[in-house]
Amino acid sequence: MIEGRWLDGFDVAAVLSRIRCPALLLQADPTVGGALNNADADIAVAALPSCQCVRFPGTGHQLHRDRPLAVLQSVQDFAASFHFPDNKPTTDQP
Repeated sequence: MIEGRWLDGFDVAAVLSRIRCPALLLQADPTVGGALNNADADIAVAALPSCQCVRFPGTGHQLHRDRPLAVLQSVQDFAASFHFPDNKPTTDQP
């Protein structure tokens, strides 16, 4: 991991492309401690069939600590994007 080889031989895009549920990628700023650089985030977004990416410029790895309201709003917006059918019974059900 220290030498940046911990993912050698691991096809990240192939693994991510198998995920079928919607995904939310919260990306911290790699210039201030974010673990995911922009190129890798772009690969993830391209590989995931349904992905929303929210970038937090100027915010390091501890997004939830440093920007709790922005993180919460991002999660709420993501959750609100889902459309669930009404759970009302139909007349043709016994």
